[in-house]
Amino acid sequence: MVAEVGGLFVSFGCTIYYSNLHEIPRLVKWANDNIDIVNGLVFITYRGAPETDDIQFTVGDKKVEAQAELSYGYADAEEIDITSRDVYKVIQDSYDHYETAVYLGGTQRHDAIKWLIGLQVGTKGKMYGSVGSKATELVEAAYHLFAGRYLAYTPSKRLPKVAMLAASLFDKGLRKTQAGFWRDVLRDPRRLFAPLYIQSIGIVQAPDIMEDGRTDMCDSCPDMVVWDGKLVHSCRLDEWRIYGQYVTPQMQREIEAEGGAVLTERSEDDIDEDEHLHMPVMAD
Repeated sequence: MVAEVGGLFVSFGCTIYYSNLHEIPRLVKWANDNIDIVNGLVFITYRGAPETDDIQFTVGDKKVEAQAELSYGYADAEEIDITSRDVYKVIQDSYDHYETAVYLGGTQRHDAIKWLIGLQVGTKGKMYGSVGSKATELVEAAYHLFAGRYLAYTPSKRLPKVAMLAASLFDKGLRKTQAGFWRDVLRDPRRLFAPLYIQSIGIVQAPDIMEDGRTDMCDSCPDMVVWDGKLVHSCRLDEWRIYGQYVTPQMQREIEAEGGAVLTERSEDDIDEDEHLHMPVMAD
């Protein structure tokens, strides 16, 4: 129905749990099969306020029942550690044509991959590869230079073959993509006249609560919203709506060390290096 209207960006979002992680390849195949009308997919890793005795949620110097009052309260701590790397691996293991091009890191961890974007290239019925980081960087820089903003969503799904040919001179991903396209043309010359499409896959690793109580957010979050004159993270808008500010997770052991007093400020000197939550690292 959206395709019949035309001129709209069509993207499907899905929250990813361990229980549906194995379903991702089926969703990607469905999107690939309909690349002429589906612009992209977004996979968001499940997060919530963990149900554990180790964490106390506070606002200012007061304890709050965040788990009961927030829409994302009461989460099994073992269910909210799924990462963008987990989702990436599932897609990569199933589809050789898929690769990522750009990412956003975390505000607290240098090795966190919070937003991970891949741009697949194919025709109706055949996928050839993905756009590489060099071509993506060039397009973003050029668009910003002339439009004054960065390119995110566009109704246009077409990739001109001339543009792919030119960009492949310096983009490794498009060189591989172009090679796959021309091999297909040699097998079936009619493919030369089939339109090429770009289809995105976005992977979002939602906020992570680290072992020292800090929250690792998405660096330069593209999904900020305005609330009461302030820019706040849209995924945590409930906290501003209910409490008028962010909720702070604090480790119960730190509260007990202060004689039951809630900490209102903390410095980096108060945080031990071995308290940081370590995430698995993706192999090169």
